[in-house]
Amino acid sequence: MERENQYSKYYKNHTNKELKKVVEQIDDYHDEARLAAYLELESRGEILLSEELAEMKAIKNRLIAIEKKLINEKEQKEAVDQLQNQTKLPHLYSPTAILGFTIIFSVLFGGILMFLNLRKLNKKAIAITVLFISVGFMILGGVVAQLSNMNQWLVMPVNIVGGIVLIEYFWKKHIGHITKFNRKSILKPAIISIVFVLGLTYLVIMISQGNLQGN
Repeated sequence: MERENQYSKYYKNHTNKELKKVVEQIDDYHDEARLAAYLELESRGEILLSEELAEMKAIKNRLIAIEKKLINEKEQKEAVDQLQNQTKLPHLYSPTAILGFTIIFSVLFGGILMFLNLRKLNKKAIAITVLFISVGFMILGGVVAQLSNMNQWLVMPVNIVGGIVLIEYFWKKHIGHITKFNRKSILKPAIISIVFVLGLTYLVIMISQGNLQGN
């Protein structure tokens, strides 16, 4: 107890009689001062009465209870502050999620996640730009797929370049100043993306089979 130590140093120059007056005058001295006086008397070999020993123990217990209460209040305040700070942080799809969706599915999927991030941060004009660029990369990937007879190894570099553009340019320039954010779950967009890809694949297969039967 820092205040108690300060009083202990102060009372070293007091006589036993003066210290006795401190411990006896409950209304004039608070617990820290009276405990320091008791401890000083005890250190000098002064024999304390049983009532005085009981009072000293009661003072110690009161000070310990107050200290614990202050510590608990401090910890509670820090917990509340931390919770409030987390609540204030924006919920965004992480760069890893954006890059993963871009490479696994297409630039359009990663671009949509980046679009939603920018919209969340009220950067609507940049969000629209990202969407158009993502569509452009998707079209480029489609052209490459057609020219290469659907060779995914040739389409993959297009997705990788698109992912690099989304992260290295748009994220770093327009979101990079945000050092902390709450990671938004990718479960919902992952399910939508998988269903969309499966549906599109089924549609392509049905059209191909129809063309073959027509021939």
